[in-house]
Amino acid sequence: MLRDQAKKVLDYGAGRGSFMDEVSNPSKSKYRNSLQDLRGPDVHVTAADIDSAVKTHRASQAQVVFVPGQPLPFEESQFDLIVSDWTFEHIETPNQVAGELLRVVKPGGWICARTTNGFSYLRLAANLIPNRLHAAVLKRVQPERKEIDVFPTYYRMNSKSSLKKAFPGHELHVTYVWGEPSYYFGSSLLFRAFKLVHKFMPNFTAPMLFVFVRKAAQ
Repeated sequence: MLRDQAKKVLDYGAGRGSFMDEVSNPSKSKYRNSLQDLRGPDVHVTAADIDSAVKTHRASQAQVVFVPGQPLPFEESQFDLIVSDWTFEHIETPNQVAGELLRVVKPGGWICARTTNGFSYLRLAANLIPNRLHAAVLKRVQPERKEIDVFPTYYRMNSKSSLKKAFPGHELHVTYVWGEPSYYFGSSLLFRAFKLVHKFMPNFTAPMLFVFVRKAAQ
């Protein structure tokens, strides 16, 4: 379902909507970040997260805190579209989460996610660092990243094979995306070095996955 056709949108794992901070920062691209604000005259966005910080989410008309491992507090087929940005890498129970997302999206509706590739160097680096140290390390690697936006990672929905297992019988599209380096200690030299390295790495090791799941029609 196209964006202009979706009237009820769920932002799953929405956090506090930190991209809105970037919109108000003149050093960031206002246009780029405004694309994440899906609200419109006829579009209702619900932001949902396990963290109560979601209550401060400014790019939504409703904010909901849910309990991990429990059914989402929504009716069946309630949403036309589900978006999930940088959340799948934090999911500990993929089958349960996928089942709930499929339950609350309408038949023919889309689940769209951006997440870290499980075969990327980002996942390898994360595996070498215990979750309890992620906030401290990311503070050095991404100086602008706030500790409130750092969560444990599991990487259980971060490959095409794991996504096929989580969404069996539904249309699935996975795209490997390189984009610009995000973890470079604020150094322009490291940024350029990572950009160069990206050119020589095989496509399946791209840092990002764009995931599109279309719920089967009933």
